[in-house]
Amino acid sequence: MLEEELGTAKVPAQKRGAKKKSPLLPPHRRFEFDRALVFAGLSSKGNRYVTFKLALPDDLWFHAQGVPGSHVILRPLSALAEDELNAFKDFCASLAAYYSKARESSRQRVDYTRRRYVSPIRGGEANVTYKEFSTVAGDPLLWQRWKELNALPESGQTAP
Repeated sequence: MLEEELGTAKVPAQKRGAKKKSPLLPPHRRFEFDRALVFAGLSSKGNRYVTFKLALPDDLWFHAQGVPGSHVILRPLSALAEDELNAFKDFCASLAAYYSKARESSRQRVDYTRRRYVSPIRGGEANVTYKEFSTVAGDPLLWQRWKELNALPESGQTAP
């Protein structure tokens, strides 16, 4: 009782646990068009997220050939005419080329395949294997011009 009056009573220490972090999504970009969605990973965690969490098996997956870079996902929201699909493929190939180590080249070979043919490599956060792919030329300047026309910030955004 005397301890209580003097304020010297021992108070049980509160358990200290790890602080809960807010669930931030890995860095990626999301583009919404009338007929398609496009996702681009901006880091190894972002690549893993867009490829294995957001992408559906029939979505198209894009990656710059032979260099580290973004994984880009194309999800058509409805059936696309061949010219529309080719325009979206060019856009995605441009994104994959721009967000790669080959950004400075005028043309970069970009592989694409259905997401179902992309598999993670154990122990490597950023590494994948893929099969049944096609290759297109990606122009990083196409994405740069599109970004400037639409007044988009450089990068580092996390999509909602």
